[in-house]
Amino acid sequence: PIKTTVGKSTGWMTESSYGLRVALSTKGSSVGELYLDDGHSFQYLHQKQFLHRKFSFCSSVLINSSADQRGHYPSKCVVEQILVLGLRKEPSFVTTHSSDDKDQPVAFTYCAKTSSLSLEKLSLNIATDWEVRII
Repeated sequence: PIKTTVGKSTGWMTESSYGLRVALSTKGSSVGELYLDDGHSFQYLHQKQFLHRKFSFCSSVLINSSADQRGHYPSKCVVEQILVLGLRKEPSFVTTHSSDDKDQPVAFTYCAKTSSLSLEKLSLNIATDWEVRII
């Protein structure tokens, strides 16, 4: 995960959005993690105020799930962009699915030359479970 904007301080960037870069293995899978807390207190330790998220890509599905159920941290941060590198076949369509939502179609750009898939203008909350399905 990377921040999509640049700020003058970490405090200014606490609510800025994320972009994901998913580099697929030769088997078409990938795994990554994100840890998030307030960045200045010990609330993560004493009150379990943190998020530890796991991103896994397998069988053309990107899943955002909790890597540590003990942590809870309210966040308005969203994933705004996803770039999948190493996707060998152009998809027919892409959808997002959240636990509180039904499937939503996503506009995408595929580049055969670089085997990359770009998803933009997303608004997937970093703190909730969701899936991106590539079909």
